[in-house]
Amino acid sequence: MFKQLLLLFFSLCCAATNAQPLSTAQWKKDILTLQASVKQHHINPFHTISEGAFDQHVSQLLNKVPDLNEAEIEVQISHLLASIGDGHSRYNLMSGPHKHYPFNFQFFGEHLRVVAAAKPYQHLIGSELVAINQIKVSELQKKLKPYISGVDNIYSFKVRFAFQITIAKLLFGSGVSREQYTAKFTFKQNTMTSTHTVKAVTMHQFAQITSPFKRANPTLTWQPIKLDGIRFATLPAYDTVYIDFDHYPEPLSVITLCDAIQKTIRKSSANALIIDFRGNGGGNFYSGLALSSCLLPLDQFDWQNKIAVLIDHVTFSAAMSNAAQFKSLLNAQIIGTPSGGDPNHYSETHRLSLPHSHRRYSLSKRYYSFSSVSSDALYPDKHLTQSWDEYQQGIDQPLLSTLSLFKNLQR
Repeated sequence: MFKQLLLLFFSLCCAATNAQPLSTAQWKKDILTLQASVKQHHINPFHTISEGAFDQHVSQLLNKVPDLNEAEIEVQISHLLASIGDGHSRYNLMSGPHKHYPFNFQFFGEHLRVVAAAKPYQHLIGSELVAINQIKVSELQKKLKPYISGVDNIYSFKVRFAFQITIAKLLFGSGVSREQYTAKFTFKQNTMTSTHTVKAVTMHQFAQITSPFKRANPTLTWQPIKLDGIRFATLPAYDTVYIDFDHYPEPLSVITLCDAIQKTIRKSSANALIIDFRGNGGGNFYSGLALSSCLLPLDQFDWQNKIAVLIDHVTFSAAMSNAAQFKSLLNAQIIGTPSGGDPNHYSETHRLSLPHSHRRYSLSKRYYSFSSVSSDALYPDKHLTQSWDEYQQGIDQPLLSTLSLFKNLQR
């Protein structure tokens, strides 16, 4: 769902972009506008980079513009915003004309695997990406790190990296690829390696790619509560209510359906509760607070011992904030892998566009502190991860382990 929401957002951005090539003067004006906007709209733009270093970076880019192609200019603008150093200040490389290489990648440990692909490459699903244009993945991470914005920590960097290496503009503009829409991808499957010359596809074609891997264990029966982004299941064998918080509805939707939610949960008589923020990249955290307010009156739950929140590296922004809040508000155990979001972070966004290119970018306008200690991520109380073997078999081991943990506790 994270990828689908991202593609939807950027497809809306692309509708208003200028497809005509910009002049050097127009790009320079856009860069100067960006520089001024950072100082005007960001709540604290120089918390990581000094103002002098930022201005020097801008001056150097302005001098280079006449010698750069469009992709190189955009990648350098992304570098500018990435240098601010927070995950909500970012340049949208997909807000202008662009294409994708037809793969979905996901890290399992340090191995970056193909979890979905377009039809000509579906035989590569499950293989490990070794290199692009003979640059090993470990070196690619180092090379591309300065240009990938929207990052709070190493965990969100890996999530962004796995997605953004499919953007042809990033590979071309950073010098990874010498051709605009063609690159050589090297894969390892078991002990065999193979290299494929791959052509980029349109965003519409890229959005059609779906993963063949589905969760099969545990089996979940969803309750008929129609709340966009949030699903409810009861697991009688485990005496548990499971809430899959995939993406964010409006707060009013949660409030409106609260009676139905409470009625469904009371009918189950479950005494354990699991709220799953894995794969959730954020939204309006007041929707999460509305949900917690709806759940708290339910005395059937063992609020001392049987409340859990699941997180992973994708858990970011409002999802990370709600997970941290639920640790306190619901006395929840945090289970899974470290979040992609920093609990003490610059957040909320001014969403802006450049005057000539109409490219989109965002800047942080608030600061939130959800932890009394300095930390780069929300770290789980119990670390549970899903292996590649479990993933391809549809075994949700973090959820199964949490269910077993609660089942072993006496009522």
